[in-house]
Amino acid sequence: MGVGQRIKTARKMIRMTQAELAEKIGVHEVTVRTWENADKTPRIDVIYKIAEVLKVPIFSILGSVNDQATPATDNPYDDKSVQSNATLRDDAIWVPIISSEISACCGNGHNYPEDVNWEVIGSYPILPEDVLAYEWQVGKKGFAIIKADGDSMEPKIEDGDSIIFAKCPDTKVRDGDFALLKWKERLMIRGIEEEDHVIKLIPLGNL
Repeated sequence: MGVGQRIKTARKMIRMTQAELAEKIGVHEVTVRTWENADKTPRIDVIYKIAEVLKVPIFSILGSVNDQATPATDNPYDDKSVQSNATLRDDAIWVPIISSEISACCGNGHNYPEDVNWEVIGSYPILPEDVLAYEWQVGKKGFAIIKADGDSMEPKIEDGDSIIFAKCPDTKVRDGDFALLKWKERLMIRGIEEEDHVIKLIPLGNL
């Protein structure tokens, strides 16, 4: 069962029409129809909205190893039921999606304990060339997807956007970079500005 069929099943479970779903997530009814017919696949940030409107966990739309409609595998990131432009490529990179219980704050930061559970709820395919420039930094640590929370980084990053980040905490950031970082025990997204050997953490709106 693909993403479109899961959307259709969840929608019908609460007796919602395609038009009603479209209105609630801000798209045209035809768009919903193309998703359910598997002609196109919604972006991951839109899938978050769909799951919220349909009142289901996001993994029930994406599919996971716990989804009875999807054959289980030994690799929790190996669920090929999700489709995107990368799905048809054998070399697609399947990036784990972090639960929205943890989000990257575009405001003053979220305070999470050191032992917080970074629960993986699914995976999404991306093209290797989209992350080629970062592979030398990442190595075997890989990438992950986390949801943005807040509007201080607009228009580059909007509230609810899904952010792909490199899991390489030892990487040195440079002037002009954007970083998902922990500062004073708070997780946040900031622009990096370096001046006279001093690093400043700047919201995009102030850059």
